[in-house]
Amino acid sequence: MFSYLRQRLSFNMDSSVTKVMNAVKARDIQALESLMCLNIRENEEDLPGKIGELIDAIDGKVTEYTWSRGAGHESSSGDGRLLDQEDSGIHFETTGGTYGLQITWEIANNFAPEELGIRAIYLRRQTIVEYQGEFYKQTEDLVVIKATEGVGKWHD
Repeated sequence: MFSYLRQRLSFNMDSSVTKVMNAVKARDIQALESLMCLNIRENEEDLPGKIGELIDAIDGKVTEYTWSRGAGHESSSGDGRLLDQEDSGIHFETTGGTYGLQITWEIANNFAPEELGIRAIYLRRQTIVEYQGEFYKQTEDLVVIKATEGVGKWHD
């Protein structure tokens, strides 16, 4: 239990978001890969290639970003195993468009600490479209990288 509480208390969302955005700005595939959970590292067939696809889908240089904390998901198995996941949303502008990153982080796990890290990351492009004189925000998923199980819920 002590390890689980230490993991929860030591996770810093601001620092983690900054690491993601620094990697995106630098187009650093290895830095993003190092933030992924074990399930993604073991099950994504060509993870460096998929991360490269995510980075390449971003048109232009990042000029500014903001982020917000999303929902949290705390789960227990009934036999003493616990895990905690939290979401963050990053909205960023580039010289070529507007994007969003939706990330699910596994921040604490008392039975498989190697699963800590990014559990899912979605790159979305946001555009404004006009329909019958009204303007609407349209979001399109460009690249999705996610664990094969347990995104926002229990996993073994």
